[in-house]
Amino acid sequence: MLADVMNNRRTWWQPEARWGLLALVTICYGLVVSFVQGQVYGGLIAAADWFAPLLYFLYIINLWPRIDEAEAHLRAFVPVNLAVVAGYGLFQYANPPIWDTTWMTTVNFQTIGVAAAYQLHTFSTLNDAGVCAIWLVAMLLLSVGFRTRITPFLLPLGGLVLLTTQVRSSMGSFVLGMVVATSLGGTRVAKSLVYMVVALLLVVAAVPMLDSKGVDLLTKRLNSFYDLSHDGSAQVRTALYEQIPELVEENIMGIGIGALGRGAVASDSTAFVSVDSGPLAVFLALGLVPGAFYFLAFFGVTGQALMAAQRTKSLPAVALAAATLSASSIIVFTYLVGLMGMLIWTAAAYAIAIGIKARADQAAAVQGVVWPPTRHAAAPRHATASLGPLPRR
Repeated sequence: MLADVMNNRRTWWQPEARWGLLALVTICYGLVVSFVQGQVYGGLIAAADWFAPLLYFLYIINLWPRIDEAEAHLRAFVPVNLAVVAGYGLFQYANPPIWDTTWMTTVNFQTIGVAAAYQLHTFSTLNDAGVCAIWLVAMLLLSVGFRTRITPFLLPLGGLVLLTTQVRSSMGSFVLGMVVATSLGGTRVAKSLVYMVVALLLVVAAVPMLDSKGVDLLTKRLNSFYDLSHDGSAQVRTALYEQIPELVEENIMGIGIGALGRGAVASDSTAFVSVDSGPLAVFLALGLVPGAFYFLAFFGVTGQALMAAQRTKSLPAVALAAATLSASSIIVFTYLVGLMGMLIWTAAAYAIAIGIKARADQAAAVQGVVWPPTRHAAAPRHATASLGPLPRR
């Protein structure tokens, strides 16, 4: 993968890929800052979380001539993954296995509830309820564009488990994603929208069948939407937001990517192991100016994915763009690197690659050439000048 990206450097300068290159430069700055401050090991650990999503982004865009081949794989992956994550999540919520309760007790993770049936925040096969919720939202939205025969049965299951995660931000992002998918896809999303509405009704009908204590906890959590001023976690996050200007001013040049998250653990620095604010985490790690450019690239890529879906009207592109925007909106509450960053950058890259392929096909059709070119029919040079070379096979 890395060899393909490095050997096709013209791909970096495609209009759609430049956002990824901009983000890559800012992260390189954050890594250098970590090295200068002596956080070599922490910086290397953090680099995997920050750099990997961008490498996959460039790699997928580099494969745009073959992007149609990916649809079959995602059409198989999405329902299987949703069935596994949601199915185990429901089992975990109703009857948490000993290995999950032992882990919860050992790490003393307060944000995932109590290690007891109907009292935990479902995290399923992942390591946190927030990550699980973001993943479920993405799989539910991707189901719109990669439907199978079992999709109508998986949607209510996924929706119910999303509720049991009790992550309010992800529930809001799911609604945002559905609105975007409906506006971009129009009537083509109507069938999936009907499935989703039925799924939500089934979820609402299934909630009372849960344990009464679990129902009370879920109801209390959902009711907090209307009174965030008295919600404990919302108050903590509000207090953190009030400190952002002061913290950014104190660290205007950045403290390096190795000072946050897993990098901080590796560096034996516990000050910023967990930061419940995406903007604060980015500005702390990269500094004020590089952090601003990182956000420009981050939202620029999201915008490119939405524009690709708008131009092509492709149902997979619509679902991918909706999933990208939905997950990106969570950056208000947490910084999106590692698995969550991978989800966003790869979904955006796939949608963008669909847009590049559609543009190339249109240009080829107008000029009467075969695209991708064969040994006997090469595309005119001016037809592909803005698209970059074909990837090496």
